[in-house]
Amino acid sequence: MNTDFSHALLLHYNQRHAPHIIRWLKEAFGCKVTCLIVDLGEIRDPAGIVASLIAAGAEEAIHLDARVRFADEVIARAIKANAVYEGGYHLSAALARPLLAMEATACCRSMGMDVVVHGFRGNDQVRMEMGFQSLGQPSIAALARMNLEDAVVDAYAREHGIPEVFGTLNPYSTSENLWGKSIECGPLENPWHEAPRETWSYVKPVESTPLEAAYLEIGFEAGIPVALDGERAALGTLVERLNQTASEHGVGRTDIVENGFVGLKSRAIYESPAAHCLILAHADLEGFTSNCHEAAFKRLVDARWTDMVYCGRWFDPAMAHLNAYIDSQNRFVTGSVRLKLHRGSARVVGRRSACAVYDPDRAIYQFGHGFAKADASATASLANLPTMALRAARGEFA
Repeated sequence: MNTDFSHALLLHYNQRHAPHIIRWLKEAFGCKVTCLIVDLGEIRDPAGIVASLIAAGAEEAIHLDARVRFADEVIARAIKANAVYEGGYHLSAALARPLLAMEATACCRSMGMDVVVHGFRGNDQVRMEMGFQSLGQPSIAALARMNLEDAVVDAYAREHGIPEVFGTLNPYSTSENLWGKSIECGPLENPWHEAPRETWSYVKPVESTPLEAAYLEIGFEAGIPVALDGERAALGTLVERLNQTASEHGVGRTDIVENGFVGLKSRAIYESPAAHCLILAHADLEGFTSNCHEAAFKRLVDARWTDMVYCGRWFDPAMAHLNAYIDSQNRFVTGSVRLKLHRGSARVVGRRSACAVYDPDRAIYQFGHGFAKADASATASLANLPTMALRAARGEFA
């Protein structure tokens, strides 16, 4: 990468680290720094963040509201792909990284800046670097090169009078957006210890949830959620409403030790109430409107799609092929699913669709009685032929 540049775009994601990154850029390269804040549903005080970044030394800070794009272009695809990594992670952070790379690259080019700088670490550093490489944009992983401990960051903030939001010691590494929140590090690094209460920010503990269950009806069209309890709304709005409702009932918490990008294990806490409900409902409706062969192959496609996203391969050409199949099968995923939320659980308790493959008049315990005995026997013989042939060849019959 060319290190001779005069103007850098800092992709902001962590206020605690921003002062050090800004300082490092100015001292190491003597360049101007513009900060880009891409709002994917986690920004509560954009004006305050902009002011804080300016106070930390940036010449300019830009707030970009990308919530609608995130919902319509990214979350929608995750729902159609039933994306849950290793049974517990709804990819909230991994799904955000490609869009962050796209928005930062577009901003950098439109403003004539030389390089994008980011402070992501771990799996996210690899995802971001892969994204920038795919988009042809030079980038620097700032914190990885600085190798600074959190205590140093906090001491620097206090020494230079940088606003308190930068200088609060926090042992956890967090990432949050519309689709969920992830929490890692600190006390969580001991997998035997129960996650402390402070790691849960908005999903209620089960003991604090209502005793009475809540029922929700989610409407889908071509695999996309379009209505909640009969009221149509944009996807981003539905996600926000479901996050609030499901979290009140303790739905959407997971505590897992997962296989990271390079195979190393990491423990993480995830809060994804809306993601949990929407993917649960979508998967059920998709099975209701697909035959056995479609359903079996779709599980393979979904698993591959999820792994590709987790490993930062959003821009790989194979994703286009996977998305094409997923879109094709989802043409018929139209209907409604009824969910029951109660004391930390979400269950599908009803589904209906004009595209349903299920027919009560042809269900196995109804229609099956109409099979002639000879038909059933012939079907069993054909289905069992490979097993019988192998057993005979091996002399396994008495």
